[in-house]
Parts: sequence; C-alpha cells; structure tokens
Amino acid sequence: MVLADEAAVPDRASLTEAAKRLDAAVELAPVARTDGTPRHDPELLAAAYDRIFRMHGRIGPWR
Repeated sequence: MVLADEAAVPDRASLTEAAKRLDAAVELAPVARTDGTPRHDPELLAAAYDRIFRMHGRIGPWR
C-alpha cells in the first residue's frame, strides 16, 4: 500500500503505475498539515491509516 497526500501528487497515473510495479495499491488522502509546513498532520494521518485498515484489513509485511 502506498499512502500519499493527495495535494502532493501532481501525476497520479505515474504514481499508480510505479505502485503496480511493486504490487501495491495507492491510497490518496489529505495527510499534510494545513499550516504550510512539510509535515504530516497526526490526526489526518491516523484517520487515513484507519480507513486503509478498515477497507483492506491487515496489510502484510514489506518485502
């Protein structure tokens, strides 16, 4: 699974293609802080992970 901030991905098709080569799916969600700093917002990131786990169940270990 590849999780990325939807506002930080200018070319979704390229990201999706790269993820496919790794046998991964892409999940885009708002996860960045809204204050303009290049950091994750902990609550938004947690909510994104919660959605992923609810939709996809347990995610296997990285290979």
